[in-house]
Amino acid sequence: MCCPDLEAFFINCKPFYSPREFSSFILAKEDAFRNGDRVLYNQARNTLNKEIRIFNRSLELCEVPACFKHSTIIPIPKKPKITGLNDYRPVALTSVVMKLFERLVLAYLKNITGPLLDPLQFAYRANRSRDEAVNMRLHFILQHLDKSGTYVRLLFVDFSSAFNIIIPTLLQTKLIQLSVPSSLCQWITSFLTDRHQLVKLGKFTSNSRTTSTGAPQGCVLSPLLFSLYTNDCTSTDPSKKKKKKKKNRKKREKNKRKKREKNKRKKRQKKKKNKRNKREKKKNKRKKRKKREKNKRKKRQKKKK
Repeated sequence: MCCPDLEAFFINCKPFYSPREFSSFILAKEDAFRNGDRVLYNQARNTLNKEIRIFNRSLELCEVPACFKHSTIIPIPKKPKITGLNDYRPVALTSVVMKLFERLVLAYLKNITGPLLDPLQFAYRANRSRDEAVNMRLHFILQHLDKSGTYVRLLFVDFSSAFNIIIPTLLQTKLIQLSVPSSLCQWITSFLTDRHQLVKLGKFTSNSRTTSTGAPQGCVLSPLLFSLYTNDCTSTDPSKKKKKKKKNRKKREKNKRKKREKNKRKKRQKKKKNKRNKREKKKNKRKKRKKREKNKRKKRQKKKK
């Protein structure tokens, strides 16, 4: 696909990425390109200088060329038996050169936002999987259930068409909060807005339509952008944490008061028991004395007789 406005990106280019950096990135992915997408490898090697100038100019203008925002959506069935349109997964086929640009931006975004991601985020992250998330959750649940009088409640939330819920303007504000440069945020919003797409099913193709919401499935940046978009959706809120802390303090104070009252009651009960025991001992001594006196009297009477 050709772009009539592509020549405008060659004017007054500033070197954001040098040819050495660009070629080193390609050589680092050389084996993957050869074994996987050979077209991307050959195209990147032959048109290296032009791609560098296009990408640097795109970053300078904070704008993605229109020809790189075209995508062909191919519906792939999720289930063997299809009952509706929701049983299809819309996979977008995008420009091969744009995928290379996305990989460069992806590496830069990971360096910035990697430490800021939620540690409990397991999706779309290296060396993490769904099984690890399930095992960690089971560990926390079983550890909690070991305590007496405890129970567990779980809430599962499923996002339908997860990548389609991304709103570029909200994503831009969230990326700025994560200390992403504003120029790159504008470039990402340009990447997500005014996208031309059409659906292809077998020999049939639909009319082209423009979309300005969501991230296309099949793009390199889409998984990370979705993770950053939902990064602030945590299980607890700072305001709730403060309330919980106050509630915990009140509970601790109440527990301390109850313990003090219990200790005082125990001391009172002990004092009462000690007094009772002393009284009983005195009574027993008196009884013994009376018995002795009676026995002595009886003996005296016998002797007199």
